[in-house]
Amino acid sequence: MAVLTREAILAALDLPQERLHVKPWGGEVILQGMDGVARDEYERQILAEREAGDGKVDPSRQRARLVAFSIVDESGARLFSLEDVEALGKKNGRILGELAAAAMRVNALGEGDIEALAKN
Repeated sequence: MAVLTREAILAALDLPQERLHVKPWGGEVILQGMDGVARDEYERQILAEREAGDGKVDPSRQRARLVAFSIVDESGARLFSLEDVEALGKKNGRILGELAAAAMRVNALGEGDIEALAKN
């Protein structure tokens, strides 16, 4: 087996994607695994919310935040910013739940990971 070079590692397309048809929205969305920078920012947001909220994280925002960090366009660019989380959170809860579940899959996150981050 060949030893990877710096260039080969940096050129590797390693962010998994999953497409989901969202019938009420009239089309498909692409959920992509977060890169390292986005994952750090996602976790930083949860920790900052916990610190600002007397050690508690508002669970109602977690689905929308995860979806916002994971939905991308055809080129892999995120569609939503942190400013969109509140508006995204007002979309259909069942749909957000399905999208969040898919986002957890492509990001290899389990409920325990998010709960541990929120607690620790």
